[in-house]
Order: sequence, then C-alpha cells, then structure tokens
Amino acid sequence: MTIAIAICTSVACDRNRRTAEGILARTIPAGHQVPSLAPAPTTGTAAQFTWDFETLVTASDYIAWLKDQFRDYEIVADDAAHVRLAKVAPGDAYRLMVSLDPRGGGLTHVHAQLTIAPD
Repeated sequence: MTIAIAICTSVACDRNRRTAEGILARTIPAGHQVPSLAPAPTTGTAAQFTWDFETLVTASDYIAWLKDQFRDYEIVADDAAHVRLAKVAPGDAYRLMVSLDPRGGGLTHVHAQLTIAPD
C-alpha cells in the first residue's frame, strides 16, 4: 500500500511539473529564453513553482500581453506592477501571481509564482 501511495505522489508531482512548465511557457514573450522552473516548498497538498526573467517589454505592455495569453483564467487583481490570475479545472485550482519590477534602460524584471492545489 505504501508503494502505491509513493508512486501516485510521484505521478502527481510529474503531472504538476508538466502543467507548470506549460503555464511558464505562456508567460514568456516570443524571442525570450525560457527560464528554469524552480519548485518552491510544498505547503500541504499544494505544489508551488517560481520563475524569473527579464524583458525589454514595459510592465504595462507585458501585463496586457499576459492577460491576452491567459484569457481562460480569471483576473483576480491587477495594477501597474502585479497581476493575479486564477482558474479552477476539474480536480485542480491554479493561482498565478506575477510581479513586475521596472529596471533601468527599459528592462523589466518578471517574477512569477504558480500554485497548483487540489480543488
């Protein structure tokens, strides 16, 4: 019985990672290098992932572009430097929080945190 639970947990982790990689790809504008996906500490049954990258797209243009990429998500909150998106799918709930930090020379740092939790 314990072995079956471990295998199921491993399969769930792999599925969450594949899902996170797909969501990560949707946050990267064309022509940008896809950053590494870093798993954050798991809290309870929720899996968390984070990633960071820099872009020459302005924060306001990036937020508009991101919202277009995630039309299947609900916009929970947004302002000039943050956007929070959420989606409930059969069996899972997804929360994506993106923070933007304008840097000098037109560069914008993007930090994203994705949480996948059972619904």
